[in-house]
Amino acid sequence: MRARLVAATLAVLATACGGTTLASLCERTAKVNCQKLYECAPSAAAQQGFTSEADCVTKTQAQINCAAYDTISCTGLDLGPYNTCLDDLSKTACTATTQPASCMGLQNPTQSATCTSTDGRVVCTSASAEAGSGGCTVSRSGCSDKKAYAVTCAGSSCTCTVDGRTTKTYSGTCGSDSASLNANCGFNLR
Repeated sequence: MRARLVAATLAVLATACGGTTLASLCERTAKVNCQKLYECAPSAAAQQGFTSEADCVTKTQAQINCAAYDTISCTGLDLGPYNTCLDDLSKTACTATTQPASCMGLQNPTQSATCTSTDGRVVCTSASAEAGSGGCTVSRSGCSDKKAYAVTCAGSSCTCTVDGRTTKTYSGTCGSDSASLNANCGFNLR
């Protein structure tokens, strides 16, 4: 359940807005995830390297990079449904095999939401990373500048593209976070 919630939340955080801030929603998501992990599978938490529920929250918030959401503002989407989903998830029994009904559909927020970053960086609503034998592809789409970004590596030869056009090549590996994409490809992604 924890992995599904994290994946769903990451997909929606960059596109949501409302009374709750994106950063506070991100922080609350980490808290609910860790609460359920420790409630339902404490041995799995230890296997993931967490020493306590608080350690899980701190590390998960850092992994999701909740602080980065302070600079994103959006129009066109209400955060109320996301908070309802988190409320319902926190009450879900450990034996549940599906997410609460309130969480269904949140992985694919409406395209009417428009998000921008107050620091001038491009905000993308969709991210993917694929790795195969000897290669990888990392991409960002649904971006505020209406462009699609990607880096594809075969061995140590990597190609950066914007809207399918090569913008740069480099020797290295795929970095899946925005900082790596920006450093390797010269992108300006949030």
